[in-house]
Amino acid sequence: MKTKKKNLYYLVTFAALVSALGTTGCGKTVSAIGKLTGDGAIDVPKGDSCETGERSRWRWLQPPVTTNKSVDLLFVVDTSLSLITQRKALSKSISHFLSTLPADADPRVAVMLGHGGSSKWSGRLYSRKDDPRVINPKALSVEKAEKYLEDSLTCPALDFGYGNGEMLMYSLMQSLDDSKFAEIRSQGFYRPDASLAVVFLTDENDTCFDPLLYGYTKAPDYRPSFFGLEKEAYKRYCVDAKGSLQVSTTAVISALRNRLPGKPITMAGIVHLDPSGIFKYGEEAIGHGIIELVQENSAGNPTGPTSSLLMDLVSGDFGTTLQQLGSMVSTKFSLMTSFPLVGDTEPDSNTLLVTVDGKEVSSTYDAATRTINIPGAEAGFPGSQVDVSACSL
Repeated sequence: MKTKKKNLYYLVTFAALVSALGTTGCGKTVSAIGKLTGDGAIDVPKGDSCETGERSRWRWLQPPVTTNKSVDLLFVVDTSLSLITQRKALSKSISHFLSTLPADADPRVAVMLGHGGSSKWSGRLYSRKDDPRVINPKALSVEKAEKYLEDSLTCPALDFGYGNGEMLMYSLMQSLDDSKFAEIRSQGFYRPDASLAVVFLTDENDTCFDPLLYGYTKAPDYRPSFFGLEKEAYKRYCVDAKGSLQVSTTAVISALRNRLPGKPITMAGIVHLDPSGIFKYGEEAIGHGIIELVQENSAGNPTGPTSSLLMDLVSGDFGTTLQQLGSMVSTKFSLMTSFPLVGDTEPDSNTLLVTVDGKEVSSTYDAATRTINIPGAEAGFPGSQVDVSACSL
């Protein structure tokens, strides 16, 4: 009996010891913050380790908002005759965009037609007759700039091929091919130092977005084209010989960011959003493809938390949309996504915790450079607080 009591005493004592050790483990964190270093990080002095119940900490503040002075505004438009009124109204709204830019801004404006592969205008900047392909509003009166834009938007070349002027994503992606991209740069657009704002205008699905693949099988989300033109254009220009999709929302955004690395890219989609505003006869439909493209650009844009707008085509308030877009594109978010762990403290990578404004985010750790990397979409906002903590080796 004495032996059983003795064993029970040792068991209780051991359990108490384990419990006590657990309360002094990695759960406790350092309350003190170290000095601010030159690169904006805050480094906790060496000596904090989980053995003493403490964690080492580093802290950064995301930089404040700055201003983009060079801005390229591109209109990518459906050239269907049904949209003449809307395209004209859009040209009259350019002053709203310009009014939101800084006084010393250097904007450029251009038009691209949503043409398929059989049109010479696919992926190229368009202007009517001898009008400039790239409009420089600072060198013109607002009225003259509007007139040039109106000429291009209300009198576009027509697409007599299968694309039927409704291949906006395809045309934009074509413009990023080597030869066409070089041509556009030589014309003074897609400037290396400029942010880019893209405005899409269409009254139906983008041809390279197949609504049927996403369960959109009937109006107002989907309406088949007359004579099956869209299906033929999809097979000719949107997929490869094996049927694999080549022009997708992800592919367009990736191509833009590869061509304009690190540059702010904002988008606005002027499409049918409200089913009640869709004409019951014809091909008009919810603007799938452009909707998804704009949303995806906003979700993954590393240059800022707000980078895209959607507007219902029927509302007609294009001025407000362009005004909002101007504010967005002239605002630059240079958010940090890489954070070197300065100082002598060597972190235990298995215990790293990264938070932005107190919320844990995903991260990777490069041991060779002692650098934490986080996704741009989780980097927070200007002024956000980024904290890293870890046990010390």
